[in-house]
Amino acid sequence: PPERLFGLLKWQFHRLYTAKKALMHGISITKICSDLKILPFHQDNFVSQLKIYDLQQLKNIYTALFNLDRNMKSTGINKNFLIEQLFWSVAL
Repeated sequence: PPERLFGLLKWQFHRLYTAKKALMHGISITKICSDLKILPFHQDNFVSQLKIYDLQQLKNIYTALFNLDRNMKSTGINKNFLIEQLFWSVAL
């Protein structure tokens, strides 16, 4: 279901944002991955994802996902519509 996909995206972008902030504070990627419980065989992919975004982009994406989550829980608007609206706003 779309809600599950949304939940996974929100979780992943939260981890990316947390990791990027930690990197900027001089914490090693090994320590970050350990703290975030990223398994060793996923670390290369995670680091690759970190390189795609800067901190502000991650903050903006996570904020959009957070707002979507709040709107899904507090409004009567169709959840699929809200998710679709988010994807279109990111894509454009």
